[in-house]
Amino acid sequence: MSSNAPSLESIPPSSASLESRLAALEAKVGRISLISPPQLSVQELSSRLDSLQANIDSHTTVAFRETWQESLKLLKELDPDIALTHQQQPLLYKRQQVLAAASQLQCDMHHLDVILKLLTNETKESASTAGSTTMRLDQVTQAPIVTSPYYTQSLKDQERLDTLRLTFASLNDRVSNLQQQMQQLLESYHTVMTAASEKFILAEEKAKSR
Repeated sequence: MSSNAPSLESIPPSSASLESRLAALEAKVGRISLISPPQLSVQELSSRLDSLQANIDSHTTVAFRETWQESLKLLKELDPDIALTHQQQPLLYKRQQVLAAASQLQCDMHHLDVILKLLTNETKESASTAGSTTMRLDQVTQAPIVTSPYYTQSLKDQERLDTLRLTFASLNDRVSNLQQQMQQLLESYHTVMTAASEKFILAEEKAKSR
């Protein structure tokens, strides 16, 4: 370093503050240690900033830059500024809610895509065979996976299920009636045993008094 380079005392306070912050940043990315030279020039600060920027750019991928730009864009859209009105607040919070549930939303959209493919798999083939590039609503609602007898329940099975349901309902009523009768029998038994116990005690006392 040349002797003509100004010291920290001769550098403006903003430059001195920039030097300390730059040194800390360089230490974090492994460029230098926290020990700074005693004398620095403004040109050297600018050179170190350029070198640090070049080092960061060399380790930054295109995907990271795109993600960073998208994050800044979303941050700008979701930043409630002073012009935000109470009518706009629900929309802002809804956007934040969607972003917070992005992973679950992506999973749900994947399931919907699978369902759509199951519905339109053979429908697309029939539409392409007919020379049409679009599908009508009835082609989707009448898709083979929906109308196939393998995926529908016959009326006979439905009747058997209804009969079984009625049988269980009747059995439940009979069990409830049996519980009530058992409760009444237990109460009657308790009453009889209490009265008999009192009679036995009176009879025993009368026998002792003779």
